Amino acid sequence: MRSLLAIALALATRDQADLTAKGYSTAQLAALATFEAQLTTTNTAQEVKKAQNTEGSDAYLTAQNLAYGFGQEVSAAAKILFAQGAATSPLFRLSSPAAAPPAPAK
Repeated sequence: MRSLLAIALALATRDQADLTAKGYSTAQLAALATFEAQLTTTNTAQEVKKAQNTEGSDAYLTAQNLAYGFGQEVSAAAKILFAQGAATSPLFRLSSPAAAPPAPAK
């Protein structure tokens, strides 16, 4: 979109005399130039923000893996500690009740 707008602006500037004869005013050309500049500025800001995004960094992934590992330990402990408490055990498990293995038969 931004590339096409830049091309349209270049062509409109080049053919301004012909466009003016057809009713395309200088103010409309200026508005097109302003819009193209705003779009370029916004695109640049977005690209800079994407470059500063740290979610893909090793530190972020390490923290996520540690948190998941801790959750796995809590889940395993809950299976042992609350084996008899059908109401309490699911509160400490990571999986949903539908994905949890069936409770042992008595």
